Amino acid sequence: MDFQQVPSAVYATIFEIGVLAWGIDFLPRICLVCRAWNEIVISTPSLWGIINILDKRARYPYTLGLQITKAKAAPLTVSIPPSVLPPPVAWEVRRLTSLSRNWVSAVVHTNTLLQCRWSDMRSSLGSLHLSRSFPSTDPATDFFGDLTEFRQPPKLHTFTATALSKEWILPFLSSSIKFFRLKVNPRHDDQVHLTSTIDCLSRIPAVNTLIIESIRHFQSVPLNQKTVYLRELLTLELVRSCYVSPLLCAISATSLQTLFVDHQYRPHRSRNSQNESPSLALASFFSQWSHSNYLPANLHTLKLVECLQLADVPFLIRFLSRLPNLVRLIIVDDTVGNAAELPPGGEERNLFRALESSKGAESVGGGWLCTSLMVLHLETDLQVQDLIRIARARNETTSSPSSTSNPNRLRWVDAMLCSSGSRSEVEELRTLVDSAVSLLRLLTEPDLWWAFIRFLLLISLIETSF
Repeated sequence: MDFQQVPSAVYATIFEIGVLAWGIDFLPRICLVCRAWNEIVISTPSLWGIINILDKRARYPYTLGLQITKAKAAPLTVSIPPSVLPPPVAWEVRRLTSLSRNWVSAVVHTNTLLQCRWSDMRSSLGSLHLSRSFPSTDPATDFFGDLTEFRQPPKLHTFTATALSKEWILPFLSSSIKFFRLKVNPRHDDQVHLTSTIDCLSRIPAVNTLIIESIRHFQSVPLNQKTVYLRELLTLELVRSCYVSPLLCAISATSLQTLFVDHQYRPHRSRNSQNESPSLALASFFSQWSHSNYLPANLHTLKLVECLQLADVPFLIRFLSRLPNLVRLIIVDDTVGNAAELPPGGEERNLFRALESSKGAESVGGGWLCTSLMVLHLETDLQVQDLIRIARARNETTSSPSSTSNPNRLRWVDAMLCSSGSRSEVEELRTLVDSAVSLLRLLTEPDLWWAFIRFLLLISLIETSF
């Protein structure tokens, strides 16, 4: 196809991606290519409305002022740093905040937002990444004003809250929110009540993607805590947060497709304890989400990273037995390997044995565990023979007469192959699956500290020898 036959709207979208990637300096170069492209740039003010002051190249007052002028009344995508700006640039920022009714996307801090009014922005702003300014000068009420005068929910559908107090978070939440990311405590030493986080979730019933990151919760949850139903939630990520099990037990997300629990934060008092903490266990979550009112039957991806205790493993296996549509299982936790080495007991604690057995889903009457499983990623203590038995057992059934209970063929395996088996065993595994990737074990935080201490000792020995 001749490039001249491509619609102008397509070029405008491509140019917009270019400005987002390389800054406003991308446009003058595009204008030099041909007359048609120059006319597209001139006739599309929204291209000039992508104003990223985080980029130091965009902080020249003349360039910034010219860009704001060319944007005219176009939708504005703005990114403004929290740092103190030179007076000429600060003047242009004030000019930009006066146009806040045209903002459609913003990456700003609270002190910048205090120069605007929510009543001017709520009908146009669709995406907001808001971070707390340090120090904060004025209360949030100066920005929000009287919220009782609004009857319709705001247009905001994407909201990332970083280090904000609930006074800055709650007024933004509504049934319009589709993406919500809550990260970092308001202050480093603060803890957040679980009920506060649950209250936030209760205000966004139509959310599709939910990410909770680096939130240190208080443990206590009222016994009469009502369940929050997030019926449209598809992706849930809990990263480096504390007491995730009580939080998950307060949620019902039956449409969930992807679940990540990554590095559960441990309070200081329990980090050095050798005993497992019941309050940090995921067993209650696995148990509750195994019930029909909570079960995400369409879950296709489950990722668990450094968040399990030995007592959780039997409940994890029971939970997996109720996930016939799970395609990707990713576990990075030595607990699974340690549980497999324990002597057999009343409950199945060996995940490897459960995956290779045609009776692995015994808790639901028998059959294979995770019949749709095709991708298995395990970073734990295991032997390549464990993976060979799993792959062979699950693959042999696919050649038998078709049955709804037969598992899918295991196609992709990621594990620490080189350190857990011989070369011949690794080659045998690779004949059974489409791809077998050997992973390198990354050092944990304690390992890094010991390596650093050994390095210092080595340096001191070298110095004393001279």
